[in-house]
Amino acid sequence: MGTLTGDIIKTLRPASRSGDQYGPCEECGKPMVVAFVAQSRPVYRRENDELYSSPYRGGLYGHDSCLQKFGPFTTDNGKTESIQ
Repeated sequence: MGTLTGDIIKTLRPASRSGDQYGPCEECGKPMVVAFVAQSRPVYRRENDELYSSPYRGGLYGHDSCLQKFGPFTTDNGKTESIQ
């Protein structure tokens, strides 16, 4: 395994199921019609300086607006932005 770089890739995306199946928002405790998941994965550096990331760690499920404070988030195109 490589060495941790200290960089973390954070993503915020709609969850694969409705909010009814995940229960209340883990941040505010209110019911969710649409659930989002905020996840992170650390970035490592190999001995040949190649960067790679580990699989996603567990996530935090909640409302989009409740999870925004854990950003900024990285989009699929690699740009960092706040997802609205």
